[in-house]
Amino acid sequence: MKLRQNREQRTKNKAAGDASPAPPPRDRAMGGEGVRGIHPPPSMFFVLRSLFFPRRGGFTLIELMITVLIVAIVMALLYGVVASTVQAAQRIEEILLGAEVGPAILAQIREDIEGVFLTDANAEQFVGLNRQGAQGGRDRIDFLSTTMSYDRENEGADPRFCGLNEVGYQVQDRRDDTSLGILYRRIDPFVDADPLKGGRLVEMYDRVRVFEVEFIDDPTKPPVPEWNNKEAKGKLPRAVKIGLTISVAVRGGEAYEDRHYTMTVTLRE
Repeated sequence: MKLRQNREQRTKNKAAGDASPAPPPRDRAMGGEGVRGIHPPPSMFFVLRSLFFPRRGGFTLIELMITVLIVAIVMALLYGVVASTVQAAQRIEEILLGAEVGPAILAQIREDIEGVFLTDANAEQFVGLNRQGAQGGRDRIDFLSTTMSYDRENEGADPRFCGLNEVGYQVQDRRDDTSLGILYRRIDPFVDADPLKGGRLVEMYDRVRVFEVEFIDDPTKPPVPEWNNKEAKGKLPRAVKIGLTISVAVRGGEAYEDRHYTMTVTLRE
């Protein structure tokens, strides 16, 4: 009886021992050292590889080609905008040049002629000559004027203001194209015994077709092409008529067109 009880007791104990919870299995995938769900620290191999051989990112060939294509499209658009802006600026400059160069020349001539002054009525101090060039008028006019200037008498002298000057206008044919002439303004701040010569020539414009000067003494009669105050017994004309035809650039300098200007200047009594 007692042996039977001992045997039953051992059987119960064994059954109870088998029912106890088993220890958690080890995570063999992580090196067999940790518990499932808990990652052990990386091994020394992985640490060294990450230090000396870092993983580097980059662009694929397709990505680079798309980037280059986008940049090319943007540059093409920008070039079109810049080119159109430059062309518009050139057209505006041509318009302004063509519209201003003629009036600017006539304004200077008017200022000089309005200041005509004779120091000796019996000397040649106002002379206009009728000349013809290869393709048009190449008239010349010289006189004394009260136009203010600032110059020096010689190289060693100090510059000073001069209230009476020798002034003249003349056109000389261009050597490369005789159909065009160069308009010069002659200025000499120091009046000498021959006021119709000397001084220095200043170029005003190099594409002059026609430069005509006419003199009006009687408004009821046609103007005369020449004038000399000495031959007119010390008399000046009542007015001077200027005709100017110049060639100006258009369409970016690809072509030229002629523009004509006229002006009449009344002289003081």
